[in-house]
Amino acid sequence: MTDKTPLVVQIEWNDFETARQLLGKHFEALSATEQHPDMAATELTVVTGESEVRPHLLVAAPDFLSHKRNWEPPLPTLIVLDKDDPRGQWNNDVVSAFRSLDYDIVGIVRGSRLFGEQLPDPDESALLEGVLKEAARKLLRKKLQEEGLSKPIGWKALLEETIDPGFVSLFADPATRQMASDLKRAILSVQRRLASERSFFDELRDSPLPLKEGEEGIDWEALARSEEDRRVRTRRIPSVLLLGETGTGKTLLARWIAESLLVGAENSLYRVNISAVGRELIDGELFGSVRGSYTDAQDSPGAFLANRGKVIFLDEIGDMLPEHQTRLLLYLDSGQVRPTGWNGNPFQAPSVVVAATNRPVRDWAQGDDERFRADLLHRFDRIVEIPPLRERRQDLRLLISLTLQADDVNPPKGRERTVERISLDAVSELESRPYPGNFRDLRTVLARAIERAEAEESRILCLRHLR
Repeated sequence: MTDKTPLVVQIEWNDFETARQLLGKHFEALSATEQHPDMAATELTVVTGESEVRPHLLVAAPDFLSHKRNWEPPLPTLIVLDKDDPRGQWNNDVVSAFRSLDYDIVGIVRGSRLFGEQLPDPDESALLEGVLKEAARKLLRKKLQEEGLSKPIGWKALLEETIDPGFVSLFADPATRQMASDLKRAILSVQRRLASERSFFDELRDSPLPLKEGEEGIDWEALARSEEDRRVRTRRIPSVLLLGETGTGKTLLARWIAESLLVGAENSLYRVNISAVGRELIDGELFGSVRGSYTDAQDSPGAFLANRGKVIFLDEIGDMLPEHQTRLLLYLDSGQVRPTGWNGNPFQAPSVVVAATNRPVRDWAQGDDERFRADLLHRFDRIVEIPPLRERRQDLRLLISLTLQADDVNPPKGRERTVERISLDAVSELESRPYPGNFRDLRTVLARAIERAEAEESRILCLRHLR
């Protein structure tokens, strides 16, 4: 873009030259970065009240705003306060400015912290830069189409192809620091307690269950004898409970826990979705059954016995019936299972249990709600809460940038991706949405928008693609 658009800023301050120089420095700094193409497309022009040109932004002390100017529509105005200057205190002039139909107040800064002799205050400088950026974008929207104001999809963080953007987003956002810290402490705690059992875990994982000769089914007697030969003892392995709304990344975290605890082990995680298994079948799904123990019963080891020495991920544990919670509680205490129909000693089936739910199980347990047993909640050694996306607004733009680089959201097209840029209007729209489905919801919104952009053969994701 060769012809730059003048951005006219009017300054009404007791030290015009100082204010002009500082404004110019901030504008130059913003224009020098690739992340602000709108600033690079504009040229700063600073004027005083004597100019006949209507400014795009007014930076003024309150006393200047007390006079009727007949600006229509209202002029975007940044108020400059200063306790050392009688004209710049919070007084009736400020109140009148907010009530005036001439001014659209876009911010208030402290002159002594911004234009004083000392270094500018970072917070005040950030506010000034934000006002400048918005003024430039508002100006350029009148001149350019939406595509003219866009950013590369990796403007916040450019990911290598091997990185999972979903996993990164769970730890890169400032709002998740406490969650990440709690989770790492939980993993280290389990690692320490698992250290003495690691060889036993490896042995169990590598030992297939004995089968009956010449027929289908498990040789339960042979399995019992093998445990007697091992002289096994009761082992209580620590467990972790992940609490978070749907779409917050609980499955990703469970996979990471498994990889951290059982480094080098193949297929170290086995997942059971409690809500996807019929309530009458969950007992056999988890704890197994012996053929003939009830109508249509077949030999089944159940998830715990078939995946000894692994990490068992019980997703949606909040949907488990109380009677099944009782059996799970006993398993967490002992690491043993007794399949339905087996009358011998229970079998050793130790595993690290990672459970997850989007249900309010803490409230249920504390309120004696029968839907979730309090003693089961207390059996989990660590409980980690994952914040929803609405509490992660501090860096939602980072999550958007990372998600736009996911292959299943924005598929590669040769050396490039389906969409290479995103408009500033689209970014603003994405930041304003509530995302009831959290990160999964954000991915779905972006994937559908990219499909619409591809249908138009547009390489820029625009506002219209989100609607």
